[in-house]
Amino acid sequence: KMSELFEIADELTVFRDGKYIATVAAQDVTRDQIIKMMVGREITDMFPKIDCEIGETILEVRNLTLPGVFADVSFALRRGEILGVAGLVGSGRSNVAEAVFGVRPATSGHILIDGMEVDIKSPPVAMRHGMAFLTEDRKETGCFLNLDCIENIQVALLSSGKVDNRGFVNQREVNRLAEEFCAKLRVK
Repeated sequence: KMSELFEIADELTVFRDGKYIATVAAQDVTRDQIIKMMVGREITDMFPKIDCEIGETILEVRNLTLPGVFADVSFALRRGEILGVAGLVGSGRSNVAEAVFGVRPATSGHILIDGMEVDIKSPPVAMRHGMAFLTEDRKETGCFLNLDCIENIQVALLSSGKVDNRGFVNQREVNRLAEEFCAKLRVK
């Protein structure tokens, strides 16, 4: 909450990647200067437009319904697009995302991936179809806060079925994949 910094603080200290960057008087810096210290570079264009080729439809939802929550939701997502779903709190936008991923499966409607209809009744089924879900409230529903980062990644790997070997967990493979994902995602 950057705007609150200048309302309540007399002095600001910035750390980046666990290293001390600077301590400054709040009245002597601007919001942009603080952001530059935080990210290590000038932010000139926060959300630059990047031209990319729009391809074929990869995900289509037709008349998805969860009675009492949402009804007849339809949309199509094409390769190269970013689809945003917006609405006020309580409007059902989160419920639609959860239904598509199988957290709370819809009672009617159709989900197509690459033109083929799929029956997504649970998150593991969605994951087998190449889907992932980023919850809007990571603290409440996205992480096990009593576990460290590697253990949280391991939980996701175990539920994906990628490391199950005839009913046994290959701990070496779980650790290897967790470390690989930490590196790919630049987890600190």
